[in-house]
Amino acid sequence: MTHRHNLGRSEKYHALPRTLYALLFDDGGCYIGQSSNPQQREKQHRSPKGGWHRPFRFHALEVVTATRAETEAYEQAWRVKASREGWR
Repeated sequence: MTHRHNLGRSEKYHALPRTLYALLFDDGGCYIGQSSNPQQREKQHRSPKGGWHRPFRFHALEVVTATRAETEAYEQAWRVKASREGWR
């Protein structure tokens, strides 16, 4: 599902559908993030300037409707879950 919003910098204050996702690395590493546009965010992560210089799998975890700050609580819960399941 593609989410397009023209809210500019105020986007973070609006309750929007936000996808929580994981970048899963072959060595057991895991990065948890959120985005209101997961397809664009995945492209950013994969770009040369995206900061990840090793292969990863992009995995959508869940979609929540919340502000960016509210979604951070979901992110933290997913980090705890990933850690308990052996991801680093």
